[in-house]
Amino acid sequence: MRTDPHAHRRTVWLSRSLLVLAVSGMVMFGLTLIAGARSTDARSGEIERQQIQSGHATRLGELAALVMPQAIWDQAVVRLDNRFDAGWASLNIGTYLNQVGGFELAEIVDRSDRPIFLAIDGESANAAPSDRPSIALPHLIDSIRDQERQRGTFLRRGQSKKMIAAPIQATTVSMIGGQPYAIVATLVQPDFGTALPIGPRAPIVFAADALDDSFLANIATRYQLIEAMLADPSSQPEPHQTEVTIADDAGRPMIAVRWRQHKPGTAMLEQTWVYMSAVFAFFVLSIILVHLAVVRANGELILKEEALEAALAKAEQASRAKSQ
Repeated sequence: MRTDPHAHRRTVWLSRSLLVLAVSGMVMFGLTLIAGARSTDARSGEIERQQIQSGHATRLGELAALVMPQAIWDQAVVRLDNRFDAGWASLNIGTYLNQVGGFELAEIVDRSDRPIFLAIDGESANAAPSDRPSIALPHLIDSIRDQERQRGTFLRRGQSKKMIAAPIQATTVSMIGGQPYAIVATLVQPDFGTALPIGPRAPIVFAADALDDSFLANIATRYQLIEAMLADPSSQPEPHQTEVTIADDAGRPMIAVRWRQHKPGTAMLEQTWVYMSAVFAFFVLSIILVHLAVVRANGELILKEEALEAALAKAEQASRAKSQ
């Protein structure tokens, strides 16, 4: 009995359908990997930007911590508030903050908010001329004075076993003389109370660290940035660059940090695409070979059935010829 020819066609059609589905599945798998890599890259870029933003805030805190022991100190109260000692200020504010903290600018204003000391790159300068770069920003002075009023006055002088004053500080980023700076303002206060300010207001120490190549090197090393650079925030980054804009307290962009983003998803594909392509080719080739084998087997079966039918027809004719 001859097999239904439609069954052979259905078998071939089913084999072809499975081939198409398998190839489509592999293609979808590859596209899914690419989409996943891009999503991973995007997430990695967002994490890097968050790290740089938080890293800048952390850096401001580190700068504030460097200034604090020089301003919150009984000796600072004596030498800067009770009577101003320019030599002491030059050594312990200007030189110290430059050599230890890397601050390019240092400035002191008195209890009336008038500038009384300025140091540039650790060297004392005349604080009076208007052409000197001033880092005693009015809004920082206002912030310090507000905190000072909330603190109140110290009641009595004496040797305490613990610090009697909490730090009163303010930080910002501002453009000074065409160069962006991170600026720290710190109120002069006693630490253990052997000396106290002579009035309700004390001098304020300002220190500024330029956002320049040394700042960039610190950020790039800490967060392993690739091809890091500083740029004008008004310019457009290159297509391969990611950026974080550092702004002042009013939201005005001061400078942009740009770098080549890490792309772990793309890196994974670049490292494994040869192996994945080999696996993909193996599966596709296997499916094609199975399909060809099915088509060939169906073809051979049809030929055998036709040959068998022809032989049966001849035998039947021969049997009829004998009976006649």
